[in-house]
This record gives sequence, structure tokens and C-alpha cells, in this order.
Amino acid sequence: MPDRSSQGDSEWVRSIYRSLREKSTRELLRIWTENDREEWSERAFAAVRRVLVERGVALPAQEAAEQGAPPAPPSGAPRPDLVSVARFPTPIEAELARLSVEAFGIAAVVVGDIAATTTYAGGEADPVRLLVSKRQAREAHEILEREAASRRVPTELVAASAPGGLGTELEAAPPPEGRGIELEAMPGPGRGTELEAAPEPNEAPPPPRRPWWRVWG
Repeated sequence: MPDRSSQGDSEWVRSIYRSLREKSTRELLRIWTENDREEWSERAFAAVRRVLVERGVALPAQEAAEQGAPPAPPSGAPRPDLVSVARFPTPIEAELARLSVEAFGIAAVVVGDIAATTTYAGGEADPVRLLVSKRQAREAHEILEREAASRRVPTELVAASAPGGLGTELEAAPPPEGRGIELEAMPGPGRGTELEAAPEPNEAPPPPRRPWWRVWG
């Protein structure tokens, strides 16, 4: 299967996701365990994992142990130690970002619903997010910035909401018609680590923040 990850083609990602959802759990597990990287791209494997997780299939325990993934909190439990570092138009993009940061030893969690992505462009629903611990948020942010630049994919930074205009000064640009991956603004050096907290379960998403800034790779 051809790998189009370098093109950042969200529509292609959605089509792969829809196609995999039509496959049986047995077939998806076969694809996952055979790990044939010549037939299936990295992006397709992220989609396979996402579908299996959505179906409640427990992936091999050693995978979570090797990745150092934090345990999922009980339903309704707060997550004060996790913060959102990026938002994504599709769960598959989020899974790819999770794989990227975990390759550097940073445990990450993807939260959000596939249904939210249908209204994301209109700002009516909260997008899929990547959560990491507060102490590793800046490092994860830098990893995602480097990856976006290397792939030459338009990446938007959410303007800092903290007083004093914390964050990086970037060239202003109007929001694109189709939003891509968005990185949460990081506080400036010496300004602390106050980042956007992970949303509580069943909590209504906050309204989209403005203005938007764009980083071109």
C-alpha cells in the first residue's frame, strides 16, 4: 500500500480508516501481528491500531509496557498531570504523532471522537488531541514542530491565551480553508509551564480560540 504521509492528505487518511472499519477484528489483528511494513504503511498501521482500540480489543500488554504509556484514568476521573500539546483533523494523524513522540520516550495519550472531526472545520466540536505529561510537554511540542517542518506540512500554532502574550512571535496569517495539525502554544522560557489542561470526560469543549498563526515548513 503506498505511503502518502509526506503529503499530509487527510482525505486519504479518512478513506483508509473507513476501509479498515469494514474489516473483521480477526483480519485487523492478523495485519497488526504480521507487521508487514512493505504492504502496509506507517499511517495504515496507525489506522489499524485506532480501529482495534475503538472496538475494545486489548493489544499485546508488552506494547504498552515498552512504550511506557500512562494507564488510562477511570471514567470520570480528572487528569491533572496531562496537558494537550496538539490537535488533529483525524484520529489517525493523532496516532502518528503519538508514535513520533513515544519514539523519543515520551508517553502520550490520544483523546477525542472520530465524530468530532466532521464538525472540526466549523469549530462546532473539539478536535482529537494528543496529551502528554506537563513535564514533557515542551519536548513533545518541539518534536512535533520538527516533524511538521521536515514533512513541509502547514502547521498552525494556537495563540497563547495567557496574559502578556506568551508564546512565539510568528507571521500572522488567516485561517486556511482546511485546517491541518495544530500545536498548542508553549509558554516562553522562564514563564512556568501553564498549559491547557486535558479536558474532563463529558466536558463541553471550549470555543475555538483566535487569532491563528501558521508555521510553514
